[in-house]
Amino acid sequence: MSHLVPALVFFMFTPQPHSQPASLPDAPSAQLQPQAPAPSPPAPSTPPPTTPDPHWFRVEQLPPGKAIAVLERSREYPTSCNMDLGDDTTLTCTQASPYSPPLRLVFPVSNIAAVFTEQVEFGPSNKAVIAGLVIGAGVGAGICNQASGGIIATCSLLGATIGWAAATTNPPGPPPARIHRRLIYRAP
Repeated sequence: MSHLVPALVFFMFTPQPHSQPASLPDAPSAQLQPQAPAPSPPAPSTPPPTTPDPHWFRVEQLPPGKAIAVLERSREYPTSCNMDLGDDTTLTCTQASPYSPPLRLVFPVSNIAAVFTEQVEFGPSNKAVIAGLVIGAGVGAGICNQASGGIIATCSLLGATIGWAAATTNPPGPPPARIHRRLIYRAP
């Protein structure tokens, strides 16, 4: 029933054809037949365009060679590598290998749970230096606990100096490395 309404509206507002002159008896008479409007084609089933994640843009802007760590959705620990290229679909990085050529890793964006920047530091940490100062001062004060206040303060200062020196002196061999990671992207 709903398809008759547009046909009726079309027929009512369509101008009538001109009639044929009477001198032409053999000419067929032309009359317009009302037609139903053609059905519109079905809309294509394309997914709506996805808007880029504004947080992923920070990953795309990282310079090549920047140390990063990529945490995949199914993994517990991130993979450390150096940034090569990041776009809307993949993240590509290079992982150093001690006994073979570097590995080129490609991560689909849909599999990435988080991306971190990495900064490797060598030498003592601030926590180690503070612990050395506090422990040295405590030991120095404990050794001189039977003396007067000035002597205890001097022993405490001397112990803190020894603790600081012990914390900042590098052990033999390569210095220990500490990795600081800063989160720059977390998947929604």
